[in-house]
Amino acid sequence: AADCARFFGHRAVTVCEFGVATGNGLLNMARLAEVITQETGVEFEVFGFDTGKGLPPPAGCKDHPELWSGGDFSMGDVDTLRNQLGSRAQLVLGDIHDTIGPFARKLRPEAPLGFVSIDVDIYSGTVAALNVLGAASDRYLPAVSFYFDDVGSFFSNAACGELAAMAEYNAAHPQRPIDRDRSL
Repeated sequence: AADCARFFGHRAVTVCEFGVATGNGLLNMARLAEVITQETGVEFEVFGFDTGKGLPPPAGCKDHPELWSGGDFSMGDVDTLRNQLGSRAQLVLGDIHDTIGPFARKLRPEAPLGFVSIDVDIYSGTVAALNVLGAASDRYLPAVSFYFDDVGSFFSNAACGELAAMAEYNAAHPQRPIDRDRSL
């Protein structure tokens, strides 16, 4: 994201993690952002989204109720995590369905979205998180990297979970689909 931002003349980039849980991934993103800023000169705005209470109850079969239950991956002590993050990252608590719209509307061309990690485990949460792409096109880098954690397991299939959410997103947005990074 920093390299892409720099190539297109941006001095800052926004990165997000959906599904913070105990915060290890978000803390790692914040630390990496500092290192990458030193290397590239590109500043990072880091955001983490979570209910603060773990997974919501599965809303249907696409949410893998055979694997996940409401409350799985609870955050724990929110204040401790906020203290550890300091000013390096912002924690956005609440249901993604409710928090993503206001966030997407606040994305700025000066710090376009460049990277998204989706670790919400369930279809409905992934559908909600993909609404991060609902703002004007100048709020995003021309290519935004996504990391999806539940697309390569034995239980991953196109009928449920993250893969189903991506397929539905792509069907509704053929001009800007989510696709595999063929450079890796």
